[in-house]
Amino acid sequence: MSNSKQNPPISASIVLAAYQGEQYIQEQIDSIVAQMGKQDELIISIDPSADQTLSICQAIQQEHPSLDIKILEGPKQGLIKNFENGLKQASKEIIFLCDQDDQWLDNKLEVIKERFQNDPNLMAVVHDALICDANLNSIEPSFFAFHHSQEGYVKNIVRNSFIGCCMALKKEVVDLALPFVQPLPMHDQYLGLIAYKLGKVEFVQQQLVRYRRHGNNASSLQHASLGQQIKWRMQMIRAMHQIDQRIKTRSARQNNV
Repeated sequence: MSNSKQNPPISASIVLAAYQGEQYIQEQIDSIVAQMGKQDELIISIDPSADQTLSICQAIQQEHPSLDIKILEGPKQGLIKNFENGLKQASKEIIFLCDQDDQWLDNKLEVIKERFQNDPNLMAVVHDALICDANLNSIEPSFFAFHHSQEGYVKNIVRNSFIGCCMALKKEVVDLALPFVQPLPMHDQYLGLIAYKLGKVEFVQQQLVRYRRHGNNASSLQHASLGQQIKWRMQMIRAMHQIDQRIKTRSARQNNV
């Protein structure tokens, strides 16, 4: 019997948070739908925007009736809440985070799905990216090298190496993370640290996204002040303490069943 018959295709939820994204979102979504199968879903949470973001997404949805593309109204409470809104609707085995202004390379979905297929203990994958300018010309060949990304739970408390647009997570991680603990400085770091609590996290040394930097990104390559970094770390440590309590509560419930 072939391996494909033994292991049915992994299904993926791709969660894209959008706001005022008309300039690049068509290019990004085109790069995603070209890789999607009928078992996958694309969830686009759009914070109320004054541009054509919504109409562009609706047109793409109509152009691909065979694909599962959902468009949600965002909560209008910022990027983190917008991602949380989309993640609440994600129903598939593996969940990808996606920014509106990047571009997926054409083998991303296949490569990451294969990682999860081959290792049932894997809870999250973080892959490398090309850093590009607004026109997708390469600025840096490796985000990992540029950012000095490192694996490990403690290392990622001290200095975050998780980057949402390069992450995929088991649904189990997202289920434990929701609702997001408040206050929360970074959703990607939060999700990555939870993945470490539940199992393995793999950093893949392969560039699978063109990470576009154009001056108006919601995230920044610049470092925050020392005071701000200390505040964020304390918030994240408190968030992880609350996750530990969720894990204990879940375990107690399972033992009582």
